[in-house]
Amino acid sequence: MLSTLKALNDIQMKVDTVSPNYSVSDCDKYYLSVYIDYTTVSYALTHAELQEVVLVRSYQLGTHTNNFAAQLAISDFLNNQEDFKHPYNRVAVAINHHRFTLVPKEYCHYDYLARFYAFNHPLEDDIKIRMDKLEDLPFNMIYSINQFVLTAIKNTFSTFTIHHIGSFTTPLLIRLNAAYNFGKTAYINIAEKHLCISCLDGENLLLYNQYNYNTIEDLLYFVINASQQVGFDIEKDKFIFTGNFDELDDRFRIFQKHLNQAELGSRPPNKTYNDYLNILLNNQFFHLFCIK
Repeated sequence: MLSTLKALNDIQMKVDTVSPNYSVSDCDKYYLSVYIDYTTVSYALTHAELQEVVLVRSYQLGTHTNNFAAQLAISDFLNNQEDFKHPYNRVAVAINHHRFTLVPKEYCHYDYLARFYAFNHPLEDDIKIRMDKLEDLPFNMIYSINQFVLTAIKNTFSTFTIHHIGSFTTPLLIRLNAAYNFGKTAYINIAEKHLCISCLDGENLLLYNQYNYNTIEDLLYFVINASQQVGFDIEKDKFIFTGNFDELDDRFRIFQKHLNQAELGSRPPNKTYNDYLNILLNNQFFHLFCIK
């Protein structure tokens, strides 16, 4: 009980933006998107027919010294969040900061998920291994989710879909990169303690990976090292950054100093955003808005 109270006390609301046109009585017209990693839970409401986002709320889960403490904070938050108790049109959950591997579709079979996962990661007792089938791409996403977190999600939502966040962002970024006629472009999303990087060349995915970081120097090292491994030129190629920070944040300024083409990204264009969300920066909540 004391650990539960401490976890709840450590949770801090960071963003609370909602259109006055939204009413809980109309919740069945909206779908709930939930983004979960080990430091943050964010969620949005989107009109199922109009594809307009009308609500964004984000919570910092506190600073935890181990994964179990983070898992407990996630579980306690999910079980006590009143917004999650309404009968929405549907619920889509995306997890991040969990181990994954991309496997060519011709080799993917549910009987062998653990074997493919084990090529890159240890098979721990407290995980569930899952596979997301990615449409129009030559590979699928095989990933793990902690059983404790998965049980908390199941106890919170009677019906839901769940995917790794990369299963939403990767197809969208490939389509956008091709539509904009971009060549080599790296898309980097920076979270509180980790980053996701997708390196593309036109429609070709060259790299998708995630890294934990402690300092801004770590951030710089991971982005430059990972992109150069797949042939990027930091003098010529484009680097687009999203995350909950602005252009004055040290996490972005260090890239402006070392990369010739570092710029802030924008919201996914496949949705519209209520005017009340204009208080948010365009580069904020990219991962959350990709969930559908």
